[in-house]
Amino acid sequence: MSLAGPGGGFRFGRKSGGSSSSAGVGSVNYPSPFFDLAGTYLPSTIKQLFKYCRYYMLTNPLISAVISKMALYPVTEVIYETPDNGLRAKWRDLLTKHFRIRSFLINANLDRECYGNAFISLFFPFQKYLKCTSCGKQEEVGKSAYKFRSYKYWLSCGKCLHHGPAKVTDKPIRSARGIRLIRWDPESINVDYNPVTQVTQYYYKIPAGLKNSLTMGKKNVVETIPHSFVRALEANKALLLAPDNLYHYKRSSISHTDQGWGIPRLLPVLKDAYFLQILKKSQEMVAQEHIVPLRVLFPQPGSATSDPYQSIQLNDWMKQVKSQIDRWKTDQNYMPIFPLPIGNQTIGGDAKALMLHDEIRVWSEQIIAGMGVPQEFVMGGLSYSGSSVSLRMLENEFMGHREDMLGLVEFLISKVSMFMDWVPVGVRLAPFKMADDLQRAAFDMQMNMAGKISDSSLLSSRDYDYEEEKKLMDGEAGYKSRVQKKQQTDQATSAGEAMLVQARYQAKAAEKQQAAMAAQQQAMPGQEQQQQGAEGAAPAEGQAPPEEGMGQQPPPQMGAVQSPISTETVTPGMAGMDIRQMAEQAAKYLRQLDPQAQQQELGRLRAEQPDIFRLVFALLNQETPGDNGSAGRPLPSQKPPRRGPETALI
Repeated sequence: MSLAGPGGGFRFGRKSGGSSSSAGVGSVNYPSPFFDLAGTYLPSTIKQLFKYCRYYMLTNPLISAVISKMALYPVTEVIYETPDNGLRAKWRDLLTKHFRIRSFLINANLDRECYGNAFISLFFPFQKYLKCTSCGKQEEVGKSAYKFRSYKYWLSCGKCLHHGPAKVTDKPIRSARGIRLIRWDPESINVDYNPVTQVTQYYYKIPAGLKNSLTMGKKNVVETIPHSFVRALEANKALLLAPDNLYHYKRSSISHTDQGWGIPRLLPVLKDAYFLQILKKSQEMVAQEHIVPLRVLFPQPGSATSDPYQSIQLNDWMKQVKSQIDRWKTDQNYMPIFPLPIGNQTIGGDAKALMLHDEIRVWSEQIIAGMGVPQEFVMGGLSYSGSSVSLRMLENEFMGHREDMLGLVEFLISKVSMFMDWVPVGVRLAPFKMADDLQRAAFDMQMNMAGKISDSSLLSSRDYDYEEEKKLMDGEAGYKSRVQKKQQTDQATSAGEAMLVQARYQAKAAEKQQAAMAAQQQAMPGQEQQQQGAEGAAPAEGQAPPEEGMGQQPPPQMGAVQSPISTETVTPGMAGMDIRQMAEQAAKYLRQLDPQAQQQELGRLRAEQPDIFRLVFALLNQETPGDNGSAGRPLPSQKPPRRGPETALI
């Protein structure tokens, strides 16, 4: 690849249009009026250009940052498109864990952005065998008695005792773990491109380091390197790389004599990088010579008539001043006394005025623009709203870049599937996102809510696997259900235990109330007997029983809204009763209810009238088990005392 300008080669020539010095002596002219000083040093071949690219990539922080970010930014995760989970797991284990495909893509992108070209091949595992040319015995190279000299394996056969060059055979081993990915050094690759047939052949020139290792016969090299490399070194020729096992990953370029090569991103800014290096070099000189000033001391005349240079010995004065300065450096509070004033002068220290910050910044921005990236992409601050045009241009370049990366991954899968006899898998790269990702995400969500796109499309646009997310959601739903069930069970258990504890304490409270009521009844036996006589007195003839009289509340029906123990409404018949009578009436009513209704009425009575509740509860608990109160006794044979039929046991 020739980079010569319109003037031809790079040799200096004397022309009439050239510049001349002020003394009239002719100076060296540039080869063309379009050339500058940096243009005279442009590399003449693309191989020489690669050396400049490597140098600037490793030493220039600005160029290195641009190339690194362009290599890192478009790389995304590889997604395997197959419904077979076993097949997906097998390829993911090989590409992601063994090949480390994301790191490899980044490294390949660094070659592509720096050199403009990246060459990738696969190294398939093999076992080298040495065969005796006399008896035909064959064994592994590691188990053979051989010496490597003059690019030949000199074998001492243990069977026929023949000593001579062995026949070498490389037998492939079908092992996925033994496959390696190779990135060839572009400086060691020669491209033979036919512009008519569009056929390209690639040759690998074995580097000096590998050649020396083979010449010295290092066992770890001669036993593991393919024999084709040894034959190429023996013939002193470049190695022809198999075109079906080579992927040329290159940048686009214009039509030129070397169309088989991609154009490095650094080429348009080589001269600008040279000029920026001149500016930095000048700043280096300024920093070395003008940062720290030089201070000079000298005796100064005290008046116009006194001349210290005639009245004192300058050597003695210098020694005295130096000794005083040394004492002052030892003790900062020391105050020297001089008979004459001392003058001083500063030389240098003007580095700030000589700094070229603005010029360096301008040329740095020009280099970034010349490499085809927005300034904010390197310096930070790139936003969709502020640089939408620049961002869109950068995104379009990344789209083409990602197509080449996808082609590289598909190339690797096809070669591995053929070697291992595996079923190939479809792959794609996760969607590439730019700075407007938030706006796109919100728009996709609105489309999904409106029913225009599916959940699968929404998740795919956000780099999520729909099938994987469904499995995760099912697992989370089951976990949440188990947690909720456990919480409800624990709450029900706690509530039941609380009710049991409350019932035990209520029973204890009832026992204490019953004991208190019994003590109170023993203290007033006459009144109790009077009340029992009143209850057992028979009504007069022609009159209704007390329970059915006007002064008593009639027994309520089951399911009635109002009960005798309700305190919200007091009937005229209950208004004249005391609290004891009301409790007895309520106890009679409660005995007619089923246990569940009885508990409900007791709970309401306890909340509304605690005093009546205690008496009712005591009356109900006075009945012994197996005894149903007065209802369990037969009707009397004599009229007095007369009992109503409603208390009979039916």
